[in-house]
Amino acid sequence: MRSRAAILVALVMCAGCGTGTSGGGAGSADQLSVRSLGGGQPECEGTFAPGQSVEISDPGFAPGAEVTLEITPDGGGAHTSITVADEHGAINTTTQLPQAAGQVSVRASGFGPTGMQVDDSATVDVRPPGNSCD
Repeated sequence: MRSRAAILVALVMCAGCGTGTSGGGAGSADQLSVRSLGGGQPECEGTFAPGQSVEISDPGFAPGAEVTLEITPDGGGAHTSITVADEHGAINTTTQLPQAAGQVSVRASGFGPTGMQVDDSATVDVRPPGNSCD
């Protein structure tokens, strides 16, 4: 019984923990998704072109919660913005990915429906057009 209680405490304390990889509309374990708004490389699922417009969505927040979005390319220089979750606790916003190629971290943080901090993330690959998908 003691181990079951410890697991329950660990699960509650880790609500929203972890990182996921997302791209091309596939959701991560964190529920954060990054979808193309056109352009990019359709033959390379999960990759985006430098400067491409994307939609970022995540249904895991409290209704009306302020959610901080942070877009960070490999070389640093994070771009931070704030959006507000809708009446269902979801965010849906558009932004442009950085112009530099490489891995880009997308993070959304704010309060979840239980009042605990939610910190969801995804990593997307930004490649110039014409590069192979390998």
